[in-house]
Amino acid sequence: MPNTGPSEGSPAELAAERAARLVKLPFDRSKYETVRDLARLEALLNTARDQGFVAIRAKISSSDPMQGELVGVALSLAPGQAAYVPLGHRAGDELDRHSARLVLANSILLDPQQGSVAEVEKRFGEAYQYRKKYSELTGFFHTEIGPLNEIIHIWGYRDLAERAQVRADAAKDANWPPKVQEFIRKMSSEIVAPFGFVPEVRPGKLGPIFELRYYTLKAGKLPELAKGWEAALPERIKMSPIVLAGGVEFGTANAFVHIWAYSSLEQRATIREEARQRGVWPPPGGGDRQRGARRRHQLVMRGEREAVAERPRGLLA
Repeated sequence: MPNTGPSEGSPAELAAERAARLVKLPFDRSKYETVRDLARLEALLNTARDQGFVAIRAKISSSDPMQGELVGVALSLAPGQAAYVPLGHRAGDELDRHSARLVLANSILLDPQQGSVAEVEKRFGEAYQYRKKYSELTGFFHTEIGPLNEIIHIWGYRDLAERAQVRADAAKDANWPPKVQEFIRKMSSEIVAPFGFVPEVRPGKLGPIFELRYYTLKAGKLPELAKGWEAALPERIKMSPIVLAGGVEFGTANAFVHIWAYSSLEQRATIREEARQRGVWPPPGGGDRQRGARRRHQLVMRGEREAVAERPRGLLA
């Protein structure tokens, strides 16, 4: 009779051998967990990124993948260890479905480079020790939800003349800019003029979660949008601090940027829902003013510094 089993050295034979080894592993219930908060989910995904691999199995509500809805995701980082992330169960102990799905999708599926962000931040920090004597950072972040492997740094200046002078002085320093060219795939720079009614950025502990939203508005809509923000912002900032809001002066035409600080992803979700239910935010008429606008980024960034530097009101680049 012909041999119908897997041929020697074939992928099927390798899979069979691995399956046989896994069956023999001892089953330890203490190494299997149910993930009930985003902080634990983030920790697992950070481990997956660091080691470069993870096994994933999706649980859906139907045997038909075209009809079923996602109810949970199982993750395994090593043989004999697993975690289950409930997303659509009825017990009431599942994670916030929207936030958890964003974390899963972006952390696992959209992370093309392993370790580059950490190395860039290390080199930037070393070079910054020489750069800060010219002017200090207002903020330094890396993205965790949204487009990944992006680093955003913000510098404050009183005006364009100060910016030009500081940059010229720093350019003469042999230790600046940081030696990170090998990691940079693209780079952009924009100058933002903060709205006058937005509280100034001052030293203090903020974050470590920061949400950046970036819109390209219809031409001429920024003044109208600013008027609505000025009326609504005092109540909104009682719920969580705003870091920046203003229009782009040099860069993308008709662009508008705002950044908010939160202590956690859970706090962000809670505050946004409470603000919506109370009618505090977004400002009335915002949808009409922004209809047809193109949202370029919606990122949740983790701050690498506990404090932001105080800068005179002016321009941010």
